[in-house]
Amino acid sequence: MTKSTMQVYYQNVRGIRTKMQNLMQSVFATNYDVICLTETWLNQDISSSELQISSNYNVYRQDRNILTSNLKRGGGVLIAVNKTLMSKLISTTVDNVEHIFVLVMFLGKCYIIGNVYIPPNSHSDVYDLHCTATENVLNRYPDHVLILCGDYNLPNIKWINDQYGLHATGQLNESGTIVADHFAYLNLYQVNNVRNDYNVILDLVFTNDFSLVTHTAEDFLLPIDHYHPPISLIVESCQLGADELKADYFYYDFKNCDFANLNLHLSLVNWDLLFSSCDMNVCVQSFYELLHHFFELYVPRRKSATSKFPKWFSRNVKELLVQKKVAHKKYKQTRL
Repeated sequence: MTKSTMQVYYQNVRGIRTKMQNLMQSVFATNYDVICLTETWLNQDISSSELQISSNYNVYRQDRNILTSNLKRGGGVLIAVNKTLMSKLISTTVDNVEHIFVLVMFLGKCYIIGNVYIPPNSHSDVYDLHCTATENVLNRYPDHVLILCGDYNLPNIKWINDQYGLHATGQLNESGTIVADHFAYLNLYQVNNVRNDYNVILDLVFTNDFSLVTHTAEDFLLPIDHYHPPISLIVESCQLGADELKADYFYYDFKNCDFANLNLHLSLVNWDLLFSSCDMNVCVQSFYELLHHFFELYVPRRKSATSKFPKWFSRNVKELLVQKKVAHKKYKQTRL
C-alpha cells in the first residue's frame, strides 16, 4: 500500500462482544486506515477502551438505544480511524437512526466516512431520515468526498450507475425508492459489487467518487458471515484537476474565523513532537495536515453557488425534482 492510498475496511460482524480478543489481534496485524463495523451489538455499558484498539485508533460509535429501536439486542455501528490521520465526529440532528459520520483528513484532502445499519423491515421513514441526514452533512461539507458504507437490508434491488447517474431496478419498495431517488439527487453512486454466498448484495457503498475501488477483503478482521463478506475500499488520493483548482470553487472565510480558539489550539501543539521525524517530507505533510484540521474546525468554508444537479438536467427537470421534494415533505407531515 503506497502513501497515496487510504484503505477502508467494512464488515457486518454480527456482534463483537465475544470477539474482542480476535478483533484486537487482527487490527494490529492489518493496520487499516479506517475500519467500519455494523451490527456491533455494543451498548453504553461497554467502553471503547474494552475493544483494545483505542491505543492506535480513535473510535466513534452509534450504539443501539431506545431512540433507534425497541429491541435491546443487536444493531449498532462503529468507525475507527487510525490515529495517524486527523479525524472528528460530525454531529447530525437525526439521532433515531443507527448511523454515524466522521470527518477524516488524508494527505491534505478531506473525506466524510459514514456507516449505517438499518434493520430488516424498517419503516420507510427510517430510510428517509437517513437520506435527509446524509444530505445535510453534504450541504455542510460540499467539497468533501463521501464514502457511505452500510447494511441497508434492501436485498432485491439492482443498483446501476450510468451516464445518467444512479438508479435502481428490481423489486423496488418505498424504502428502496427513497434511497435511490435521494442519493441520485445527491449525485452519489453505489460501487460495491461484492456478493455474499447466496449471490446477494446486502452491504452497500455510496460515494460521490466514482473512482473508488471495492473488493472482498483478504485480510478480514473477524470470522466471515455467509451473508456479509468483508469489503476493502481503496481510496486513491490524487492531485486535483485544473477545474477543481479554480479560485472561485471554495475558500476559507478568514474574516469570520474563530481566531481565539484557533490561536489557543495552535499554542497547545507540541511542535517538537510534531517535527521529531528526520524526514523533511513527513514533517511538512504533518504540518499541513494539522493546519487543515484547525482550519476545518475554526474557519468557515464558502463556496461559489454551483448546482448540485447533473449538468444534463434541464431547468424543467430541476423544478420537477424540487416540487417532488416539497410534496414528499408535506406528505410526511400530513400523510395526505
